[in-house]
Amino acid sequence: MQNKNVEYLCSMKLFFKAVFLLLLIVLFNACTIEEARPSKKQHLRIASDCLTKKDEKLFRNFEKKYKIDVHIVSISADSIQQLLKKDGLTTNVDCILVASVYDMASISEAKMLHKNSMKVVTKQLSSKYISVKKDFIGIGYDPYVFLTKNDTLVKWKNYADLVSNYQFTSDLSSKTDLYPYYSTVYAKIQKSGQKQVKKWMSQFIKNKQASLNDSLQMNGTNAFFTLYSHYEKNKSTYKHLKKYNLVFPNQRKAGVYYNMACFGIVKQARNYTNAQLFLNYLLIDNVNKRITHQISIFPVITGKQSPFSYQNTRFKKSSVTPIHQSKFYGKIKMLINNI
Repeated sequence: MQNKNVEYLCSMKLFFKAVFLLLLIVLFNACTIEEARPSKKQHLRIASDCLTKKDEKLFRNFEKKYKIDVHIVSISADSIQQLLKKDGLTTNVDCILVASVYDMASISEAKMLHKNSMKVVTKQLSSKYISVKKDFIGIGYDPYVFLTKNDTLVKWKNYADLVSNYQFTSDLSSKTDLYPYYSTVYAKIQKSGQKQVKKWMSQFIKNKQASLNDSLQMNGTNAFFTLYSHYEKNKSTYKHLKKYNLVFPNQRKAGVYYNMACFGIVKQARNYTNAQLFLNYLLIDNVNKRITHQISIFPVITGKQSPFSYQNTRFKKSSVTPIHQSKFYGKIKMLINNI
């Protein structure tokens, strides 16, 4: 009996030694585990109809500062809507940058943007460049301009010339290009009544001749009506454009009419915080100038004195902007359908 007790005590000692040794091994291994693992890589996906994959280089400083990889999905504005509708809550797109107010307003109307996400920039940007729902902003001007011949007796200076007795050529035919212009005119002459607006629109359509190609040729007229971005993108390819005068209409009267490139954050953005950081980055003076230069438009952030000719010489910034005028799109569509 005594021998059995001794054997039992010896086995228990061996057991405790084994457990103690095992605990030491576990503790030793725990101490060798890295104190901090590298964080998961951050991303930001931007769907855009005016930036391409190559333009990701514009955001290297942002990527370096915040450790966030920027990915640009180059896609048409219509396709952006279709993609967001199809993907729903599973979308990888975090934010949108498109070339026209018309397209961004359409995306907003479809309730695909995050409401009040632009509140953070109300002190940095004039309220007229922020949508009423505060779900998107304008990041750059794209003025409506004329190209005119040097040897013509007709002087094209104002947008009113487009409804004069002279015909003009234009490459602007889509709603994306024309509705921001129509809405500006509508805002200015709506008090004259619907008949007057319809009369103006009828005459504009009557005088407008379609461009036969993308070279911005006059096609027998004395003026070409286009967006500044179209001119900038074509002038390096088509040398004949140097023979024409570039005119910013209404410069000495009320200021040019313009479209705007716009930015908004998707309602179900996976990387919402990253998108907010990017929003603030977009409105840094030199960043805004660099991005808008890339897409051939003018920056909204210009400091105290604008360096751009179309904003100088008695230029008055219009009290209305295409962003707030987008509310007229429905009425414009109705008028066009009745012409």
